[in-house]
Amino acid sequence: MVKLIQYGPKAWNLLNGIICVYKPSDMSCKFLRNVIAGNLCRDLNQLQPRSPAPLVAIEGVCVMGINGGNWRTEKVRGSRLIRTYTVSGELGRATDTHYIDGKVVEKSSYRHVTRGRLQRALMMAQAAHQRSALSFLGLNPHSQEAYEALSADGLLRPGENSPPLLYGLSILEFNPPHFTVEVSCINEHGVYLHKLIHDLGLTLKSNAVCTQTRCIRYGPWTLSHALLRKHWTLEHIINNIGVCTSMASNTVPKSPSLVSLENAFGDSSICEESSEEALE
Repeated sequence: MVKLIQYGPKAWNLLNGIICVYKPSDMSCKFLRNVIAGNLCRDLNQLQPRSPAPLVAIEGVCVMGINGGNWRTEKVRGSRLIRTYTVSGELGRATDTHYIDGKVVEKSSYRHVTRGRLQRALMMAQAAHQRSALSFLGLNPHSQEAYEALSADGLLRPGENSPPLLYGLSILEFNPPHFTVEVSCINEHGVYLHKLIHDLGLTLKSNAVCTQTRCIRYGPWTLSHALLRKHWTLEHIINNIGVCTSMASNTVPKSPSLVSLENAFGDSSICEESSEEALE
């Protein structure tokens, strides 16, 4: 038979229907099905694969479900919890992917950038996102409803399909051309965080590229709860399930607002101590 299909995804899309095979007398239907599945996997792996998607390099806290815990992770995702990242950047150049491993497309001076200018750029970005939260809730910024929403305790929580929203931006390190900021946000993704650094560079009349993105907090989960790779073993995972599963029961906000960052995260010094312990 002539091999007509060379592209793996196309072959996979054609595997949708009924087949008729001749079953030998000494072979059960279950074993026959496994043989055919194995043959299909073998042949599909020999075809041309789809081009790999670009890797979004984010490290840090990641919440996952196992067996009965899968529905809890769906509940966590639907809660739109605040995630906090440390995002590092380098001033003076831009790439086509906004990440350090991309192709350099522009270089510029950064000598005029100071810590104060970077702080003002962060404040402007945060203020713009707080105003945007009102429109995501369908409120007129000049209405009484908007005033009451802004006066309420906690932070406004937009709908599930809203664009990313920033709730906190602060400088952790500034050593030109390198800098690190802490970002608290919801509905974000890796590419957005890379572009955030790129946009900061433009606001500062320079360029900037993201060099590292690290999630240090996801709702109630911090680095102190995250298992390091050397602890991805049966005993450690079972112990971690006992700690983390109970934390998921209180993740759904009961109002259109989120609690304040201070109440959500507690004492920052405690979080820093936990982060250091997790890295040891």
